[in-house]
Amino acid sequence: LLTLTRPTQGALLPAISRTPEELTAANGLAGSMEGLGTLLGPLAAAAILVVATPGSVFLAGAIAAVIGALLVMRLPRPGGWTTIEPAAASVHAPEPGQVPERGSTDRGEDEDAGSLEAESGRRRIVRGLRTLATNPDAALVVGLLSVRQLVLGALDVLYVLLAMEVLGTGEPGAGVLNAAMGLGAIAGGALTFTLAGRRRLAPALAGGAIAVGFAIVLLGGTSNATAAAMLLAVTGMGFAVVDVTGLTMLQRVAQDRALARLLGGLEGMGMAALAVGSILVPVLVGLWSIQAAVVAIGLVFPAAIGVTWI
Repeated sequence: LLTLTRPTQGALLPAISRTPEELTAANGLAGSMEGLGTLLGPLAAAAILVVATPGSVFLAGAIAAVIGALLVMRLPRPGGWTTIEPAAASVHAPEPGQVPERGSTDRGEDEDAGSLEAESGRRRIVRGLRTLATNPDAALVVGLLSVRQLVLGALDVLYVLLAMEVLGTGEPGAGVLNAAMGLGAIAGGALTFTLAGRRRLAPALAGGAIAVGFAIVLLGGTSNATAAAMLLAVTGMGFAVVDVTGLTMLQRVAQDRALARLLGGLEGMGMAALAVGSILVPVLVGLWSIQAAVVAIGLVFPAAIGVTWI
């Protein structure tokens, strides 16, 4: 369901936010809430399993999803934003005179909402890919966010290997490491509130990616459970900063009508990268060792930033 909800959320936020500052803050809050869910979800499941069956956990999740859907239904239909030209918005916030306003329908295209809804699915995909092909800024950000998912997919497997084979904390230790990452994501989402109103977000994105890589490389060199949890908290903070800044940059550079398709493509590429990351870990561990594999995964994000910065 994330492949449906996340792109929709990302496309909706620019339309209901009144200023670029509000948009950045909304993305930051969404990142913090996602981190909170990562932290509380497993704890809630464990608490339910103490008194009920595994089926009750799925039922509780379904009820939470229905409540979320009911809350979203209360949102008004937005009138749309004025398009921000990519050349002016690639790494900058709009100038005061360029702030998109609610109710504007100038999106750089002549087709109306009815023709957009009637557009075939294949044509939407083609136009989304064309957006990436013709917008280097959007393609760059999508690529970096896909790398983020690759690293995250690898960490999902490494949690268990580290806890069982390196840290000696067993299966509960894997849960602790995951919780530490969730705590870091909450803090990172809150940290992004300080970015509201900044003209340049690319340095923050690069800084978050480098922090992720640095923390994971250090994680590969420790056998102390407390240090590992602290490093994963830093990793979670870096992930949140990358996610929020990357999403905000895409919302700035993409045409309104192409944004949902662009974010849908990002989500699909992200899921594929997540799978690649989880498959990559056994290969690296087989070639070297668990800790060497952790270091190798940690170097991926800084290397991607270095390549794109050249």
